[in-house]
Amino acid sequence: MNPLVSFKVAVDALKMHALRTFLAMLGVIIGVASVIVMVSVASGAGEAIEARIRALGTNVLVIFPGSFTSGGRRAGEGTALALSENDLAAIRASVPTVVGAAGMVSGSAPIVVGNSNWTTSVTGVNADYLDVRDWPLADGRSFTEAELRSGAKVVILGATTARELFGNAPALGEQVRIKNVPFTIIGTLT
Repeated sequence: MNPLVSFKVAVDALKMHALRTFLAMLGVIIGVASVIVMVSVASGAGEAIEARIRALGTNVLVIFPGSFTSGGRRAGEGTALALSENDLAAIRASVPTVVGAAGMVSGSAPIVVGNSNWTTSVTGVNADYLDVRDWPLADGRSFTEAELRSGAKVVILGATTARELFGNAPALGEQVRIKNVPFTIIGTLT
């Protein structure tokens, strides 16, 4: 059979069964669209997971204090004495490939500004922490050595906390209370 005649017969059959043709086309369109959407969602989820893993740091080693044994009973991980600033200094001095050593103490607390409050995680850190975690500042500055030595009441807010407490208003230089202790905001994270 001639290809031109075959094509004419096919077009005539499609015209004769217009509803069937439309439904078949609709099924193919919906099937292809759903496959595209599912691949896009899976790809986006994969990229989001990779971004979170990268944010943790590909070259970060986290050390928790171990456990101790007392009277034949072993306590769990994290029950030994915490690492001190002297331990961090010893790591910096004795391991030449270490670029930064950051200690942290964390918990949860409400942060209050005027009549607004936001409960979030609060982490006490040293100057190396932002570099180790690769957390760039959106605004302001990092901690100074003098502030760290004196235990100055200064804080760097995360982006979500700053947005919840201040909206679009600038937060730098403002006072917040963390567990009823006043702190001055010196920076915000991206």
